[in-house]
Amino acid sequence: MVDADRPLMIRAAASRWGLRAADAIHVATALALECDAVITYDREMLDLLTSIGVRTLSPGR
Repeated sequence: MVDADRPLMIRAAASRWGLRAADAIHVATALALECDAVITYDREMLDLLTSIGVRTLSPGR
């Protein structure tokens, strides 16, 4: 669990990623925490994360 603090929410809200709000918060969190990888089934989030150099995993794909 991560505390979604004000700076994180501002980064997600200001993003131009074209994602739904919850997905933008997930991406902003992954970037803030410098995650090694993100697991998701969401195609838009997979594409975005891959394009910015974040390793993605999508079980079953």
